[in-house]
Amino acid sequence: MTPRRSAWGRDRLGYVLPFVIVVVAAAGVLAFAFVTTALRATRAGDLATRAEEAHAAGAEGMALTLGQWSADSLWTRALGSVVSRTLVTQAGVRVHVEWVRTAPMVAWLRARAERSTSRAFDTGRREFVRLLHLAPPPVPVMAAITSTGPVYGADGSLLSGRDLPLPDSPCGTLRDTLSVSPASAALVRPEAGLRWDGAPVAAVVSVATATRVDSTVRDLAGRLPVEVRDSTPAPLRTLQTSPGEPPRWRALALAASLLHLLAEAEWHGLLLLRGPMAVRGELAVTGLVVVEGPVDLREANVRVRGAMVVADPLQHGTHLGTSSRLLYDRCAVQMALATVARPVARPFFLWHRLVE
Repeated sequence: MTPRRSAWGRDRLGYVLPFVIVVVAAAGVLAFAFVTTALRATRAGDLATRAEEAHAAGAEGMALTLGQWSADSLWTRALGSVVSRTLVTQAGVRVHVEWVRTAPMVAWLRARAERSTSRAFDTGRREFVRLLHLAPPPVPVMAAITSTGPVYGADGSLLSGRDLPLPDSPCGTLRDTLSVSPASAALVRPEAGLRWDGAPVAAVVSVATATRVDSTVRDLAGRLPVEVRDSTPAPLRTLQTSPGEPPRWRALALAASLLHLLAEAEWHGLLLLRGPMAVRGELAVTGLVVVEGPVDLREANVRVRGAMVVADPLQHGTHLGTSSRLLYDRCAVQMALATVARPVARPFFLWHRLVE
């Protein structure tokens, strides 16, 4: 016969049962917390790994862009144009890169990388931003025309060292009003009564500047493919643009025993002419013209908006014609030099280093 449970035993069982339930629940909560903590730790580790991989991919994308700058340069586009593309690193990470040039010699480069798994919340993201200074060869632009030989001015020729902006200048219309010399040469001989715009009218080129002019030709030739021509008169190869399209800035290097140009076109950018230069026809250049040898413009209608640098070691001279117009434009010179510049990533600095 089964003994009957007393009322006191039944009451004690009623008190114990809630405690058992609480203990079981607490154990479940602790187990859940332990599992959750472990999962969070695993996820944090995954995110850290993804973030490190994204960091490495972004740095690699930045380095690849800088290493391929000669092909990706912005000098073919107007200031403010944003260029973007997607790179794939060696680890298979996709990196989105974009860059924009805000001034002729200043560009911003941005790289964004994402590294994720099949779970969307395990995505690591990193972003890099670099300020790039474009470093061109050191070209001694001292005046509207800088020459190691004499410069002969004809009645009607115009040389101006005032930086007066054009309405469609890519750098805007604000300019420093400080003028440079119209001519900096070994000797300047304008015809009687001829007046050029700028102060002082002429400056004698120093021996150090003459050495820099000579080295400029070699530096530029090392950065450009040189097209070799014969002395037969030939037109200057130009690039046509559509109406309303901004000009495309280019760099061109020609070499010949006599560069006899038949010009009826407008050029934007850098012209390197290795050899004596003679022009027939009408030539308009916005940018920088560098010549190795004497220059004869007496039978041409030539307008240069920017600057001209002439390496004339034999002192044959630069002969301007009655329709020669050489007008200094700092922005045009910088836009032209950007075609052969290389990017240099530097930390931001407030003080500009003085040129020695």
